[in-house]
Amino acid sequence: MTLSPMGFSLWRWQRADFSMSILTDEYRGLYKMPTPEANMEGFIQIYTPLVWLIILLITASIFTVLFFTLRQHYPSHLSGHWSDVKDNKGEGPSVDKQWNTSTVPPPPPPDTSPSNINITNQGRLTNLHYLSKSFEWTICCILNQSVWWTPREGRVRLLGGLWLMVSLVLCTVYRSNLKAMLILPKVKIPFNSIEQLAQTNIPIYLVQGTVLTHNVKQATPDSLLGQLRPRIVEQEDTSYVIRSAMEGKRASITMKNGLEAILANNFNRYGYCKMYMTKEGYGYTIVGFAFPKNSTLLPKVNKILSGLRDFGIIQHLHRNVVINASECLKPPSTNAANLRPLEPKDFYGVFSLYIGGVSVAMMVLFVELAVVSTGNI
Repeated sequence: MTLSPMGFSLWRWQRADFSMSILTDEYRGLYKMPTPEANMEGFIQIYTPLVWLIILLITASIFTVLFFTLRQHYPSHLSGHWSDVKDNKGEGPSVDKQWNTSTVPPPPPPDTSPSNINITNQGRLTNLHYLSKSFEWTICCILNQSVWWTPREGRVRLLGGLWLMVSLVLCTVYRSNLKAMLILPKVKIPFNSIEQLAQTNIPIYLVQGTVLTHNVKQATPDSLLGQLRPRIVEQEDTSYVIRSAMEGKRASITMKNGLEAILANNFNRYGYCKMYMTKEGYGYTIVGFAFPKNSTLLPKVNKILSGLRDFGIIQHLHRNVVINASECLKPPSTNAANLRPLEPKDFYGVFSLYIGGVSVAMMVLFVELAVVSTGNI
């Protein structure tokens, strides 16, 4: 009889007798454990794209509603800032006005000379004034910056306070998770299934004489195994196949229970995982012991295997052998051996965010200087 279990197949059944099945297995891929890489997108991965879109829409909505609310309450808001408004016989507001410095700085006082009174111009300046205040309150709150202007009226205060509370929650969550996202390594898995392996250019080693090797030879070109066939090389030395997978030279495909034993031995030898196994499998096969045709040992062995399997002893022994393989089945980013010091590339994303903010601030400054120099404000 064979010393190790073998997968059942028709062509093996024609040449040998098999014992009762001791377990059902499937094929998995084996390859080198990927190393962590710098994650430049860590500062935007705190929220999902849908959450970022919702935040953008809410910000735009708050800005729009706040602007129109201020514009709608312009007369009462204007009377709240000016302590004395005089009609001056229909010639426009009087120059005898006093500005409440505890709220907002006054816009330029209108020229009361008959040649310079322009009500349309005053309306344009008022709209620009409230537009700037709405934008300032909306952006400064979401960026957690101080604002010297505060809303005064009830509706404006309610809307501004609501946005201030929402911004506080968003900024607190963002800042508390930003450091963790930057430190968390980015691990790119080359493939996590046999289907994904077929889409790569990674060469493959298969142990010679296995059921999978025979199935690859018989597979049609349009099947999954047929797509892998041009990159498959048969190898007799099992240890060489394992070493090639550990070094990242070639991938390998074999049965899951055998891979768990390989991963457990690898962890016991090095103290950490140098290889990983794909999470998704391919196909199923029944495993048992092979005997020569008409062997007299087959009934005796079947009786022993029946008791071992029914009482769970086979499964218990297998779990004891591959107990350390569970460390290699965890996601690669949770492996302590993969931790590494931060490098400049880790901060490129945050640096680009700061550079973008400074660039926008400089653009706003230049626009303000250009507008002031032209005398439009």
